[in-house]
Amino acid sequence: MHRTSVIQRPDLQETALEHGYEYRAGEGIPYWDETAYYRFTLRQIEEDIELPAAEIEAMCHQLLDRSLVDETLYQRLCIPEAYWDYVADSWRNRQKDLYGRLDFSYDGTGKAKLLEYNADTPTTLYESAIFQWVWLEQAIAAGLIPRDCDQFAELHEELVDAFRRMGVEGLLHFACLRDIDDDRETVFYLEECAQEAGLGTQFLALRDIGIDALGQFTDLEDRVITTLFKLYPWEWVMDEEFGRYLVSSGAIFIEPPWKAVLANK
Repeated sequence: MHRTSVIQRPDLQETALEHGYEYRAGEGIPYWDETAYYRFTLRQIEEDIELPAAEIEAMCHQLLDRSLVDETLYQRLCIPEAYWDYVADSWRNRQKDLYGRLDFSYDGTGKAKLLEYNADTPTTLYESAIFQWVWLEQAIAAGLIPRDCDQFAELHEELVDAFRRMGVEGLLHFACLRDIDDDRETVFYLEECAQEAGLGTQFLALRDIGIDALGQFTDLEDRVITTLFKLYPWEWVMDEEFGRYLVSSGAIFIEPPWKAVLANK
């Protein structure tokens, strides 16, 4: 791994606006910093990063297997007892998940070390999947980086493929807190990925989700929500009044309830 300094694109602001991306965290504070890039070898990517990531994911699944026979794990994680069967059944039935983000510490030597697993509500998707690729293409065209540079991640393609394999029947609803820009932009991007996968979608704010007489969740047009992507932590959902309708709703959630175990802080 090698860190290389490089000049910022002169038209960064225009490019960000063109792609609908807010690259500043505040007045004069850069959220997106392209004054340096990191070069990795294929071996570093495959052996030092991808391999540990796969091993950690496998260890997480082993933990979930253990939770099926050892409910004290739910106690230690402060998951309300009313939801133990709900969480366990979601893993027992292997409800499909979409994505998660492993945060690593890596200095270019040895294996990457896990800092945190954001398994439930990771953001920074658009910049990782799209805006970084735009930078790569434009930086190559401008001669800022060598022409043989490539991006190892295929995040966008993998998200689209994951939606195709979800087996969603009917409309796929997306929801988040409307007044959090980062959440809303992440959900809009994921909705575009789902549409690219051929799925019908509908966005609504979390506060606009209703409950019908049968205890099913509904949208603003009173359509029953059968599958919902919610960018809202499971521990918060379980503390909400509407949490008691999770089972009666019959809805399938992305991310699934078993992510409440892995995302627990």
